[in-house]
Amino acid sequence: MRIRTLSLVCVILVTFLIVHPANIVQSNDGNWLVKYMKEYEKFSNGDENSERFGAGVYSGYVLAIGHGLFIEYQYKNELEPRKLFAIVAEYLKDHPERWNEPAYFLVRDVFEEKFFLRNQ
Repeated sequence: MRIRTLSLVCVILVTFLIVHPANIVQSNDGNWLVKYMKEYEKFSNGDENSERFGAGVYSGYVLAIGHGLFIEYQYKNELEPRKLFAIVAEYLKDHPERWNEPAYFLVRDVFEEKFFLRNQ
């Protein structure tokens, strides 16, 4: 009984370490985000050949990072999601040298630079 319980605990622990949200967030780099950003731009411009899934990945990822940062940062602007997606896209286009970095850091840097003040 103890061996079975210990085995189950080990499996759960290893699964948690492998599938931990921080690992998932940091495993996607800027190239990954730019690929889906391009699909979002095609979709928002009415291109019928755009990949809707990719557009949803980009918009969902940017919004998820933004919501996660509300805990740490104080929001200083009201902003429509479409404008937010465009600002993140502009930042990505202006900084191709950073595309090899984790996508999370790129989106976080846009929020820090453009929309949030650090809590004092």
